[in-house]
Amino acid sequence: VDKSPYVRKTSLLATLKLFQMAPETFRQMQLEDKMYGMLRDNDTSVAHNALAVLHEVLREQGGIEVKKKILYFLLNRLGEMSEGQRIPVLNLLLRYTPEKEGEVFEIMNLIEEYL
Repeated sequence: VDKSPYVRKTSLLATLKLFQMAPETFRQMQLEDKMYGMLRDNDTSVAHNALAVLHEVLREQGGIEVKKKILYFLLNRLGEMSEGQRIPVLNLLLRYTPEKEGEVFEIMNLIEEYL
């Protein structure tokens, strides 16, 4: 992994181009799993690009698989994100079903400041 956020961010865009040009190669290289890992990048612009690219790559399969751990990680980083970066993260909430009633309130507390 490169130290420069710019390089990591740009590599995600190149990955999308590879998917568009050679989807089979993209799958053989298991790049989808690597992009899920990049959602946890320290730089929010890299995480944002990973989210955007995953959304595009998985569009035909119904979109990104929203798991609690990733969602909470991203929600906890909303304060570090620009308004434009927050929108796709908040849109993930539309695809997520909380497991318990208390979780609804946890999520509401995390996003309250940004609504």
